[in-house]
Amino acid sequence: MASTIGVLFAMFVVKIVNADLDPRSGFSQSFPIGSMFDQDQRTLDIQAGFQVAITRNNRPPKNRNERRVRIQSHSLRLDMNDPYSVSSAFCSLLSSGIFAMFGSHTMNTLNAIHSYSSTFKMPYISLSMPVDEEPYSPYHLYTTPHYIDALLVIIQMYRWPKVYYMYNTRAGLENYQQLLIMIRKEELDIRLIMVRVENGANALDVLDRMDARDNEDKRIIVDLPTPDCKHLLTEKARLTKTVQHHYFLASLGLQEFEIPGVYANGGMNITGFKMVDFKDKEVGNFLRFWQAEDERAWTGLDKDKIPHETAMAVDAVQALSIALTELRNSDRGLFARTLRDSKVYNNGSEGIDCQDDNVSPWQHGDAIIKALRKVRFQGLTGNVEFDDRGFRKNYKLSLLEVTTQMGLAEGHPYLIRRTGTYEGNDQFEGYCADLAEKIAEELPNFQYQIVPVADGTYGSLNENGTWNGMVGELIRHEADLAIAPLTITSGREKVIDFSKPFMSLGISIMIKKNEKKSPGVFSFMYPLSYEIWMCVIFAYIGVSVVLFLVSRFSPYEWHIEDNTDGPTVTNNFTIFNSLWFSLGAFMQQGCDIEPRSMSGRIVGSVWWFFTLIVISSYTANLAAFLTVSRMQSPIESADDLAKQTEIKYGTVKGGSTEGFFKQSEIAVYERMWAFMSSDPSNSVSTNEEGVDRVRRSKGRYAFLMESTTNDYINQRKPCDTMKVGNNLDSKGYGIATPISSPLRDQINLAVLGLREKGELTKLETKWWYDKGECGNKRSTSVKNQDTTNSLKLSNVAGIFYILIAGLVLALVMAFVEFMYKSRTEAHRRKTSFSNAVRSKAKLSITGKPEQQISAYAYAPAAQLISLDGYAEANTHTEEQVWGGERSSTINASLYVNPELNYNRVY
Repeated sequence: MASTIGVLFAMFVVKIVNADLDPRSGFSQSFPIGSMFDQDQRTLDIQAGFQVAITRNNRPPKNRNERRVRIQSHSLRLDMNDPYSVSSAFCSLLSSGIFAMFGSHTMNTLNAIHSYSSTFKMPYISLSMPVDEEPYSPYHLYTTPHYIDALLVIIQMYRWPKVYYMYNTRAGLENYQQLLIMIRKEELDIRLIMVRVENGANALDVLDRMDARDNEDKRIIVDLPTPDCKHLLTEKARLTKTVQHHYFLASLGLQEFEIPGVYANGGMNITGFKMVDFKDKEVGNFLRFWQAEDERAWTGLDKDKIPHETAMAVDAVQALSIALTELRNSDRGLFARTLRDSKVYNNGSEGIDCQDDNVSPWQHGDAIIKALRKVRFQGLTGNVEFDDRGFRKNYKLSLLEVTTQMGLAEGHPYLIRRTGTYEGNDQFEGYCADLAEKIAEELPNFQYQIVPVADGTYGSLNENGTWNGMVGELIRHEADLAIAPLTITSGREKVIDFSKPFMSLGISIMIKKNEKKSPGVFSFMYPLSYEIWMCVIFAYIGVSVVLFLVSRFSPYEWHIEDNTDGPTVTNNFTIFNSLWFSLGAFMQQGCDIEPRSMSGRIVGSVWWFFTLIVISSYTANLAAFLTVSRMQSPIESADDLAKQTEIKYGTVKGGSTEGFFKQSEIAVYERMWAFMSSDPSNSVSTNEEGVDRVRRSKGRYAFLMESTTNDYINQRKPCDTMKVGNNLDSKGYGIATPISSPLRDQINLAVLGLREKGELTKLETKWWYDKGECGNKRSTSVKNQDTTNSLKLSNVAGIFYILIAGLVLALVMAFVEFMYKSRTEAHRRKTSFSNAVRSKAKLSITGKPEQQISAYAYAPAAQLISLDGYAEANTHTEEQVWGGERSSTINASLYVNPELNYNRVY
């Protein structure tokens, strides 16, 4: 019985000791931690976020099997730059009993903190940036990465020979000292100048005095608290700038800055690091929890943003929670004798006494710091991981540049203001807008704002030596870069920098298209000239006459025929039959007579050969003439313009095209410039005016303009202009930046990358041809403007007219023959004309005469012998009835057989 009671008592004791390890017990035991925060007002957000992170950690997990320790914080606010205050606070927290300590440090208190944490083996998680100096404290852990080396890399990347370091806090001075040590250690040729200021207003005054001494662009590292930094940059953005400074914000939260005036006025280069991604899901979850947990603890923070220092504190809480949880889960009895009733016992004594001569280090210090250096998770600041020194490793710093001011000039198709309710860059579309977007995709963290140039011009040199337009804004640093159809010239290259050309072009000639005339009724005759048609007609007549003559003189063309009047000697090739034969051969149809004689056959053969060639040539040309529309122009090149004076031509006044002709030493271009300068009215003020003049000139004016604009206008309605000839020169459009701008090399690489990918060609095709209104075609000269069309009725109307005329003529001739024959028959039959017409009409309509034929006799054919002795034809006899009278006609050739009898019926 006693043994049973002892066993039960032992089990009860074990249960009580390990209550905090049982998942079902929830969080019955809390792990105390200490925290020290500077009494400065700006640390309130950090402390509030730190406390909210502890609250979030201590809430019951959604997964009942999840094991997570509870944390309880003992916080003190003090002057973190006072070693005595820090030492007293450290001892106070140690004596209260803690597992680890949070805080920050300065150069004045770093040694004291190192000494206490090393002596008592107390893990110290610092929210300050580490100092990269040996010896390293074995019990220090830093959630803020050492980004001074990254800052040095940026200085080297931008090739800054002289850098100003502006600060007003102890931390800023420490960062300056670390950066200076690294520059000297690596023996870099970089001059780092320290600039101490009191606040933001004083920083502005100091900077103005610096500009007064040397009016040059400066590279300034700004290590000021957020309010002072905002004040400096906001006021600087409001002022008229004669110099351009590049500001680098020495913090990890550039995205937290909202600087009014920078976006409106532009001209400010602001660069910095980003470590917290506000779009990250975990960041959003924490901010929502913070706001929902305690509205009073929100302290006016942006609902969508969290300061990077606060994010570091949140990650520090999570790192300690993970480390303690791993230790507890790995050894359930590890903290059994240490944590009792939410009190910490070290080696049997409550807390740690700093005043005790016998130092008793924290018994779990080594295990906790070792576990902390092994943690790895995704926190608010990205990947959280530490090396053996306690420094952050494998973290990500994003380099940001606050919205680059991008100057563009409005004009189709480069930049078009969209109609509707759009904001920001969405207000614009066009080739340059798309190109800017493509470049932003090529450059990491590149943000920009499109700002149309004030005077709407690209930039030219004024009489007073200044530049206007886009070039002037770049020189005055009112814009950071310009993406526009800005031609790269030597004059502009002296005052601004250009990227590699993103588009090649040249001077070209624009003229008005010849108006398409409706094809003539006899357009089918166009394949052969009128001279050829006349020659063909004369050849037709000549061949017919020659055939008639050779047939008359050749005895083989004569033969004997028998008719009602007796045998007669006939020749088939009368003058009309000769014309009929020639016409039939020309039409490739043939006829019922053919030449018998050798001479006649020779005439026929050469005529057939002649017609074969003519008809074949005509057929080949007919297809092209009826289906191809040719845009013929009197001007095909610059030489054609220079050789004539009827068609006037000109350029835009003061433009680069006019400058090309002014400075050219080529004879043709010199002659053209002499012609243009002799009459100032030849030049125009804008491209639009020049194009309008071309359209109104009816082909009597040619406009010299850049080929890209020429091609674009030719694809717009009313589609009445065209480009002729090749380009007169070769040049390119480039992206412009101020001289020595850090963007120049990046833009160059981006343009080359887009060219290699074919993106530039795609953009040009999209805005010039896919969106064209005159058909998707790319042509370089008028010779390529021929277009194949389907055959229309107007092209072949003439042959229909001839067909209709022939049919009408045949009907008229049939009527004349009908009336003539009726009159002849009436006279011969001694009857009235009306009876003859009626009889003929009945025969024509019914196919039957008024009275049936009483008899029909047919004489079989005998051998018909002509004068040459050749067989000729058959003989037959017809009986015809006219108005009740009978008559017969005999159609026969002349026979020489005297025994042939004919039966005739009268």
